[in-house]
Amino acid sequence: MSASAPRRPGLPWIVLAVCILAGLVCFRLGIWQLDRLAQRRAQNALIVERTSQAPLDLQGALSLPDAAYRPVTARGVFDPSYAVYLSNRSLDELPGKHVVAPLRSDGDGTAILVNLGWIAFDQAEGTQPSVWLPSGTVTLVGILRASQTEPRFAWLADPTPIPGEAPRTEWRVLSLSDLQAQTPYPLAPYFLALTQPADPASTLLPAPEIDLSEGPHLSYAIQWFAFGTTAIVGGIAWLRSQERKKKP
Repeated sequence: MSASAPRRPGLPWIVLAVCILAGLVCFRLGIWQLDRLAQRRAQNALIVERTSQAPLDLQGALSLPDAAYRPVTARGVFDPSYAVYLSNRSLDELPGKHVVAPLRSDGDGTAILVNLGWIAFDQAEGTQPSVWLPSGTVTLVGILRASQTEPRFAWLADPTPIPGEAPRTEWRVLSLSDLQAQTPYPLAPYFLALTQPADPASTLLPAPEIDLSEGPHLSYAIQWFAFGTTAIVGGIAWLRSQERKKKP
């Protein structure tokens, strides 16, 4: 007698296997989102811990291995020749811009970009960013922030400065490497976001832009777990319905 050929799984079982595989992938993506949520919470806790510390002197903070979100005090004179606007900045749903300029210290030659704060769009329109800078030596209080990153889509990124062209006065992103390309002296590896006005009479509103939200990770995790459960339960239910159809 010849041996019978092994029985191949029917279509319903293949569909169930695909549903289970898809469900397991969804569950893994849900766990990944929970890991991202844990990382975001840890980062937020670090930011809160650092921003609550007493301000350090700028030079002391810059000597630290990681100075991001450290409160500092800085003293120097603004250079109006390289002041810029950051466009598309809103405050309480009002459109506006941020004013950024390098602060130069007479003592050690240190220069650091300072985000002085927000101004309404209609006030900034038609003016140079340098008009909002206080004159003379100032003492500032703010938080050190790391360079912002350019968008991944090329059409949203700021154009690369061309050597020899006049400094651009309008930027979308506070990228230290890009702004360094149009600044003739070295800039610190962080920028200073003011938490107190540079001048009591200034109309600029300090805007450190510190985001302590947890992001969409929890909602994404719930969605992935729901998709995974639906795939597996749906696959089992479909298999049972097909098996019932085979019964007389």
